Amino acid sequence: MMQRYLELLRERDLLKGVKLTQEYKALPQPVYDHRLIKPGDAFFAIKGASFDGHKVIPAALDKGAVLIIGESDICDIQVKESRKAVALYAKEYYGKAAQAFTLFGVTGTNGKTTSSLMLYQLLRMQGQKCAWIGTLGYKIEDEHFETKHTTPDILELHQIFKQMADAGVAQVVMEVSSHALALDRVYGVDFDYNLFTNFSRDHLDFHKDLDEYFAAKYLLFERAALKGGISIINIDDAKGQEIARLLQEQNARVITLGSQTEANYRIEERQIGLDGSSFLLKDSAQQVLKANSPLIGDFNIDNLALALVSVMQSGIKANKLEEQIPQLMAVPGRIEKVANERGVGIYVDYAHTPDAIINLLKSVEKLPHRRIISIIGAGGDRDSGKRPLMLQAALRHSNVVIVTNDNPRSEEPAAIIGNIVKDRDFSLPWWVIRDRKEAIKTALNIAQSGDVVVICGKGHENYQEIGGTRYPFDDRQVAAEAAREARHCKAADELLLPLDPLLLELLCEGKCDYKSLESQALYRYISTDSRSIKPGSLFFALEGETFDGNDFISKVLDTPDCFAVGKRQGIDHPRYLQHPQPQELMTLLLHKYLQIFDVYKIAITGSTGKTSSKELIYNILSSVAPTLKSDKNENNILGVCKTILRLEAYHEYAIFEVGTNHFGEIAEMAECIRPQAGIILNVGASHLEYFVDETGVYREKTELFRRNLHLKLFPADDLRCSEVRDSGKCIGHDASADYRICG
Repeated sequence: MMQRYLELLRERDLLKGVKLTQEYKALPQPVYDHRLIKPGDAFFAIKGASFDGHKVIPAALDKGAVLIIGESDICDIQVKESRKAVALYAKEYYGKAAQAFTLFGVTGTNGKTTSSLMLYQLLRMQGQKCAWIGTLGYKIEDEHFETKHTTPDILELHQIFKQMADAGVAQVVMEVSSHALALDRVYGVDFDYNLFTNFSRDHLDFHKDLDEYFAAKYLLFERAALKGGISIINIDDAKGQEIARLLQEQNARVITLGSQTEANYRIEERQIGLDGSSFLLKDSAQQVLKANSPLIGDFNIDNLALALVSVMQSGIKANKLEEQIPQLMAVPGRIEKVANERGVGIYVDYAHTPDAIINLLKSVEKLPHRRIISIIGAGGDRDSGKRPLMLQAALRHSNVVIVTNDNPRSEEPAAIIGNIVKDRDFSLPWWVIRDRKEAIKTALNIAQSGDVVVICGKGHENYQEIGGTRYPFDDRQVAAEAAREARHCKAADELLLPLDPLLLELLCEGKCDYKSLESQALYRYISTDSRSIKPGSLFFALEGETFDGNDFISKVLDTPDCFAVGKRQGIDHPRYLQHPQPQELMTLLLHKYLQIFDVYKIAITGSTGKTSSKELIYNILSSVAPTLKSDKNENNILGVCKTILRLEAYHEYAIFEVGTNHFGEIAEMAECIRPQAGIILNVGASHLEYFVDETGVYREKTELFRRNLHLKLFPADDLRCSEVRDSGKCIGHDASADYRICG
């Protein structure tokens, strides 16, 4: 066997030198972790990114290794590439176990797990003994086993192959990651069928750029072309088209599928519902397979179609498959539905790349829904460049996005979120809650019947890795519990979306002092009165004519779990944030808070009649839908903030009374509210000590209209309002009024 191994190395141009000092009746057991060596083993010295196995060759010999293989000239067998050498060795050592069955390899950025598991299930339905290897471990028929990687390391892989061959397995389906291809974990493994799902940005923490990432994926098909394997390619993807073209130029065996007319198998008549999907799959002879699938999502049509084409290429008839497709079981953590009694669609998905999030949410958009609330995060110690693209993708296809921790691993969670929200407009509907459990609970607290909550990133994972430690955490369990316990009422000053101080730092600076944000404490109340402060409050120290809230900061900080924002310098406290304009920061925060909710906002101003008109409008609107209105004395910027705090998730309308006695106040309040409708009742001689004359009053009142509004209502009898005549509707006695008062 040793001679055969050396011949393989020569054939692959890997052998550099041999100085064996003994005969080997059989190949010694291969090991590349020197800590696991037992007397009589063969040690492979592999140079990795952070550790060079060649440095521990003396230790390997001391532990009883009888054969050293590596890239150094001190080795018994010197090779050009140790990883490839160990792959060939393992194949021989384990008796070429993979040759005992038909082997399907699935690669691509997204959809590997779903496509491979659908294929595995369909093959099992044909009555043959099957196995599967992938992200979730590996399966031999109904028995499940754990693995460390999507694609196991080369020694573990061949051990698994041997286990499968000994069990009499006839067909094996295997996910093949770019890491596995680049690190030669599948070198020397001949796949009979080679499947491609799609390609988009991912793993640029490992690959230096997208070209290198694609080159790693293409290795699977390049080797298939040399060995005569069949490649099955989704050409709806641009890189899929490129792979198909390259293979066709080599006269390789390639089958294409997709929605395009040139595909060997065309996907037509896609239909997506809350409980599944359907489509037609036509071959070049116009034979049709009708698929009624329990899988949810447009992208899962592509995943299932890839699996179906692979099964048909292996010899199974389409009509037999039609009967079996409805029996397929959904993949854990892949657009997995969480049952609840609130009328909210809750889905958990593994989507953790910009493209995966886009595909997922575009599919969810096609489901019946009122609003889409997404929860996203990004893994630590991974490609940081994709992080802002993930939020961009989520905002494009969601009404609300809550940014939270995924698996921070060894990276600072606040820094990851800082990357995610980098350059995002603060007025867009995103919120930050680092605590993932609280993020999920918050999403379900604000969700209403008909809404869809999509929890992205972790999918099937039952842990969260923080600071290098894994803690039990399952999105599905947390979501189910949160749905049962969702709150339906709150205190008047309570935030429906609790405040993470990281969001405050982002709002006031645009950058974060991450060292001061080690705690993930959340603040659920906003207060401007230190006399009524309670635990869990965020206090804004405001200045008035007769008081200065900054004088009470120390008292607030003595209250447990309270956070203070003030302009006073020199206060060194982990729960204090210094800001030159605390009121401005509070207004910005509550403006952002208000944009999260699906409420039609009406702002009403005028020199007289504001309160009466507000009450009349409220009486009408509240008879048809839950409506919020300003209380008495809530017609300045602090009042607007108090009104916003009383907002409930179920409110459909909000009416804000907007008063003024200084220039700029209307603009400040309108910027905070961002109303869809603005109403100016009248313009009269009020507060002339500040506005000088009615022209000044008019200029201040009409600041409400200096923005994009869905509706502008103003008095037809005031000739000054003619400047907005073309952009709104006027009411009055004038004959030209849009709504004329007669009698």
